[in-house]
Amino acid sequence: MMGATPVHSVPTASVGEPRAEGRSETPECPPAPGETPEAPQVIQGGAGSAPPGERDLSALDLLPDPTLVINSDGRIVYCNTLAARLLGEPAERIVGQRAAQAMPLVDEAGNDWWSTVQPLAGDPRLLPRIPERDLRLRVAGGRQRTVTLTAARVAGADGRTAQLVISLRRAERRRRLDATRSELVSTVSHELRSPLTSVKGFTKTLLAKWDRFTDDQKRQMLATVNEDADRVTRLLGELLDVSRIDAGRLQLRRRMVDVPEIVRRVTGRMAARTEHADRIVAKFNGEVPQLYADPDKIEQVFTNLIENAMKYGEGRVSVSACVHDEAVQFTVADQGAGIPPSHLVHIFTKFFRRPGERRTGTGLGLYITKGIVEAHGGRIWAQSEQGHGSRFHFTLPRGGLELAGIDFDALRARATAERSPEGGDSTRARATAERSPEGGDSTRARATAERSPEGGDPIKARATPFPQPSPSTGTAENSTEATST
Repeated sequence: MMGATPVHSVPTASVGEPRAEGRSETPECPPAPGETPEAPQVIQGGAGSAPPGERDLSALDLLPDPTLVINSDGRIVYCNTLAARLLGEPAERIVGQRAAQAMPLVDEAGNDWWSTVQPLAGDPRLLPRIPERDLRLRVAGGRQRTVTLTAARVAGADGRTAQLVISLRRAERRRRLDATRSELVSTVSHELRSPLTSVKGFTKTLLAKWDRFTDDQKRQMLATVNEDADRVTRLLGELLDVSRIDAGRLQLRRRMVDVPEIVRRVTGRMAARTEHADRIVAKFNGEVPQLYADPDKIEQVFTNLIENAMKYGEGRVSVSACVHDEAVQFTVADQGAGIPPSHLVHIFTKFFRRPGERRTGTGLGLYITKGIVEAHGGRIWAQSEQGHGSRFHFTLPRGGLELAGIDFDALRARATAERSPEGGDSTRARATAERSPEGGDSTRARATAERSPEGGDPIKARATPFPQPSPSTGTAENSTEATST
């Protein structure tokens, strides 16, 4: 290991580390204005651990990214555990090698990064940091991995670069995110272009030649414009749902719903739009209990699954349900060619399409369906056999308002505590007196009496005096309207 070289940087001694011999026990103080601070020593390290008194670099092993330290000669003096794992060799073998040989880096054009950028030749005081950059790293076995590199130069006493601290980060996930964003932009642009072109064409034609078209032609054009507008609205709604699902902020407006009725409504609408009305069959063996769910979202789930079965499947599409103790399982099945096993694990991801499949739709339907089902506390999965069709299953938990966190036992206990101990009459009366504009008193009273233990019909009387001609006398005296229940 090379000797210590003084640099203008703050030493990073570990807390509780024994002091080296000859080091002063007096704590260091910041220099006064105009004074030049004493140059500290360059940190040194080894293969994941340093000898006593030189453990300044051992803290780098706690970093979440592969990190290496290179001296002014271009040799690696420290390599943390993650860096050794990334390079595919033990840290002891990596330390001491030349950085350009131990970690060969090339840019997108195939140029060697070490010879092109020459990171050790830069002025550390003018350019202390090397900006983030995506490079390809050749690792053991000849494989290449995309990494994101950032580096910092440490200045020595002579002002030159004494050490170069390099941090690497695997860029596969970032590349996937960038590809997803690009796919989103491409999909949205494609899906918006078709309906907007149609809307623009029909409206321009109608404005220019309105008098030349018959009423039936105008109605047909306007109906097409309306359908395209609905298509754009549906696309924007899907994008909003995706953003809310990703952020975990999907809002549900739950209430007790009859799911079979929702299924019948969806299948009826689908059957009206297809040439084969008998292709969709909904069958429920036994009674399906009402579920505490968002009816609009559940309708969206069935719409997505049935449309998917009709678009990619063949034969009859069936919808069924199976009631379990804690959940109700719904199934949408078709009789198509099926889904290959290698694709089943990806069909609920965003923008997934089978290889060679023609671009149709946004590719977000099944992803949104999965997010809605999971937001309700259920789960969704798919089963398929080649040549025997596909089956999409999802579950919704059974129960009522207790799923919203309402404690019915506590409500019953509270109602019991508020009940009078004698169990006799319970009477609530409210009277409000208001001054009439004429200076006279106007009284509005409402009294409700519940049946007493001795018997008697419950009477609900409401009296509201107001000046109105009496039906019997025809005068404007105060009249009373009474209603008995």
